[in-house]
Amino acid sequence: MIGLGGFLALLALVLLLMGLSDQRRMWWRFQARRFRDPAANEPSDSAYRGQRILLLCVGAATAGASVYAFSSMMEFGPDHDDVLERVRSAADELENNNGQYKFPGAGENDGSWAEYINSDLRGPEADDPIAVLVSRSGDVERYRVAAPDGDVCIAMTARPRAGQPEPLSEDLDARVYILKTQVADRACE
Repeated sequence: MIGLGGFLALLALVLLLMGLSDQRRMWWRFQARRFRDPAANEPSDSAYRGQRILLLCVGAATAGASVYAFSSMMEFGPDHDDVLERVRSAADELENNNGQYKFPGAGENDGSWAEYINSDLRGPEADDPIAVLVSRSGDVERYRVAAPDGDVCIAMTARPRAGQPEPLSEDLDARVYILKTQVADRACE
């Protein structure tokens, strides 16, 4: 896209300069030699004026296309509604799963489910929203997802599926958890 934007910018510059230059002089310099009697074939003043207006309009449109090409390369983050929709989608996907293992190596400040949530929050933007653990009490972990017009809160309740043995240690928890989620369009309490 940079190449296209640069090409369009140069083309717009050439067209605008041609539109601002003296049309009669350009005709005599580049076109008159094609005719046996150039004075008899010289365009009228209204033809020169029309050519000037056409060059300026096409140059302005090309400059606008160049600005559009450059602006489309800029990445803008998701808006609040998009973040909320992604969080709801991530919550539905985790809840409708047949169970989930805790993310291995999740530190005390990372939360057990943050990586699963974050993988579902990813989109085409460079600044994807990220779930950050806010609180943990018992089986419930609350995550804050920053959005442009206020935070979104996702509460994850995890219960081990019935009939599984107790883990040997907390670091080696190989149990499958059934997740229940709640999404709130406000900051976590």
